[in-house]
Amino acid sequence: MNVNRQEQLASLMAGGGLVYGFYMGTQRLTSLAHFSVPQLPAAVCGIGILIWLHAKWRRSTSMNR
Repeated sequence: MNVNRQEQLASLMAGGGLVYGFYMGTQRLTSLAHFSVPQLPAAVCGIGILIWLHAKWRRSTSMNR
């Protein structure tokens, strides 16, 4: 996979996880004292960030600049 495409998809994945997390977190929001972060969107966001960091590492160690 092209490094640029990997960075783009990972950024979209992390952003989508954030949006989905805010959506799920505000569905049953009665008070801020009981606010909790849903696990699935947090995992999607975290995986997206890890993929993005991997793409940045691949770009920095690439021989073809």
